[in-house]
Amino acid sequence: RHTAISMKKQVILAFLSLCCFSQAVWAVPVSVEVVDENGQAVPDADLYLAVENLKSPTARTDATGRHSFEAPTEENSWIGHVVVKKSGLALGGTSLKKGENKVVLPRATSVSGVVTDDGGAPLAGVQVKLQSMALELSKKEKNGGFGPWISLYGSPIQTDYTVQTGANGAFRFEGIPSDAEAHLSVVAAGFAARNVKIKSGESQTIALARGTILRGQVLDEAGNPLAGVKVRARDMGEMSHENSQSGETDAQGRYEILGLIPATFRLVFEADKNSPLVFPSRSDVVARMGEVVQVPVVRGQTGIVFRGKVLAANDQKPIKGATISVRADWMEKNPRTDENGEFSVRTLSGKHRIYFASYRKGFKNVHREREVFVEANSEPFVLELERAQVLRVWGRYQDPLL
Repeated sequence: RHTAISMKKQVILAFLSLCCFSQAVWAVPVSVEVVDENGQAVPDADLYLAVENLKSPTARTDATGRHSFEAPTEENSWIGHVVVKKSGLALGGTSLKKGENKVVLPRATSVSGVVTDDGGAPLAGVQVKLQSMALELSKKEKNGGFGPWISLYGSPIQTDYTVQTGANGAFRFEGIPSDAEAHLSVVAAGFAARNVKIKSGESQTIALARGTILRGQVLDEAGNPLAGVKVRARDMGEMSHENSQSGETDAQGRYEILGLIPATFRLVFEADKNSPLVFPSRSDVVARMGEVVQVPVVRGQTGIVFRGKVLAANDQKPIKGATISVRADWMEKNPRTDENGEFSVRTLSGKHRIYFASYRKGFKNVHREREVFVEANSEPFVLELERAQVLRVWGRYQDPLL
């Protein structure tokens, strides 16, 4: 009897081990049902499906207000979210899970406002963009700030919710859910950008302070101007996410970055992916209120390709689709691994201290800082990821020995 019990325990432990460590890729069935606040089906509603690796991110509901698809993702992982738009109703959305999902489009209201300078004069031509919304605001406030939300960032629906202020500085967004909070970005040339929150049905005056302007020029090794180089200015302080703007060099290699709040910035330069040039970043750009800062000329240098590979620690199999953050004094890159688990970035030769981070569903995040010697024929840098332990057990098992 004792032998039989031991074998039974081994079988159960093996099953639990599979639950913890197996992470196969599945075509997960997902269905979205869209209804109005009275529970009536909403046909022909526009859907934007923010789901990784989905071939068609846009869709429409059928005559019954439904849309079904298969999500290419790992079993039991987070699938993504959906944003829904229907003329005459409010925007809606939800996080997606395996199986049935319901989106209720409530009664529509609006948010509005007036954009002025810091002296109260209205500003025309200011870009105001709806970035996201916190839904069911009354429930969220009762739950300590937690509640459902939807993001429009990067979706085709966001183009319908990007406006310019009129001559009187006014703007207005319709189709806002009745119990929501709209999160807006406000950007105007020569002024510091702002992110603001407005509750549905309310209006707000948004005053913009005079911002900082960064100007500079990018050249190649021979001193020729480089066009099309992307330049990103990132706040080195606490507002790194909110106080960041980008620009691009023109035919003379010159760039201008507007809308920055005074701070110390790090400038990161990136040429076309086929360019052999690498650019040193600058981390000492100090900007003050209303100031135009002339950044010293930046020259590109011919770099070499640094390669890496991401493998599963348990079986050494390559991991596809992992996002790698590679940072050093001269670069910030975020490549993704290919089908062979490989990634590459162009960098300078020599000995460098590089920070690596890797993110992939189903695996533990990795953060490592290594001293790496980079040369033309360097061996690929290898990152090994351990599978995340996700245990889901239904039912109840009682050990007969207890």
